[in-house]
Amino acid sequence: MYRGFLAGFIIFLSIASTASTALIQNARAASLNIDVATNSVSLNYSLTLVENLTLICCAPPQFRIALTGSNGSSLKESLTEAVQRLVPTARVDQVTLEASGTNSSAGTWTLQENYMIDVVGAGSDSGGSSSVNLAILELDMSDPLTISGVELNQVGSKYLVPPLISFASELGSTEQARYYDNGATFLNSVVPENDATAFHLLDFSWFPSLKTWTHQYNPLDQSSVWTYVPPQSHYNLTFGRLSPEQTLFSAYAASYSPSLEIIGPARAWVQGQTVLFDMGSSLEVLMTLIGMASLSVGIVAFALDRSVSRQARFRKKKR
Repeated sequence: MYRGFLAGFIIFLSIASTASTALIQNARAASLNIDVATNSVSLNYSLTLVENLTLICCAPPQFRIALTGSNGSSLKESLTEAVQRLVPTARVDQVTLEASGTNSSAGTWTLQENYMIDVVGAGSDSGGSSSVNLAILELDMSDPLTISGVELNQVGSKYLVPPLISFASELGSTEQARYYDNGATFLNSVVPENDATAFHLLDFSWFPSLKTWTHQYNPLDQSSVWTYVPPQSHYNLTFGRLSPEQTLFSAYAASYSPSLEIIGPARAWVQGQTVLFDMGSSLEVLMTLIGMASLSVGIVAFALDRSVSRQARFRKKKR
């Protein structure tokens, strides 16, 4: 049990979806937790897409789906194929999914997908050291994921492209539009349509190398922390009709902007996409903390002893 405590390894993955100005608010953050104490990796994703493009056309579905056990066998196989392209020894042991699609009174549609994925074979424990191959964080499942008639993965082609096509076809001959797609400006919808077609939720292949993340470490802490905040959104689209003042009359927007945080054991280090740590590192920190606590107790005990001694001498003199 104690060894399992020292080997505990946690990763938090925050994924928020935002769009332009007041149209779309920040979506709820997500978490990805990993424990490699028993050579098992548990991935808990909470993915949110919020958009208002579907105000133009093609009303999105409102639904609630739950998938677990044998009902998720097909999803388990697809995820295993994606994982094994990155770490051949790994496989998905269990998967559960809860998903929903809801409309708001403001005209936005929220797609929420919560995955719990147990992966085995990605971590290892040899002697006094442990490691976990975080190449699995770059999981990319590009295939469609259609459950009960609802597409949950290829969301760009399913929900974003049709409004783009409809908007472009309805423009008058004297009307102009602007498309702001991932930091670039376009006069027509050709490139934005291509980018939206390529966008799917279960694509994490763009995750950067761990060596580019910011590493925070304090010798007295029982953990090491890596954080990464992208310089710009992974997917960000805003478009609309252009006014004479060169502003948008009404903005339609969708954005997918992640930030990530990894929390590992004390004195953990990175080699490529693998995080390694010595089993003794956490023990040393723990012993240091115990030593500090013992010293504090000793100082308090010494102070109390001197105080009691002074009071005893005072009573003797008083007699």
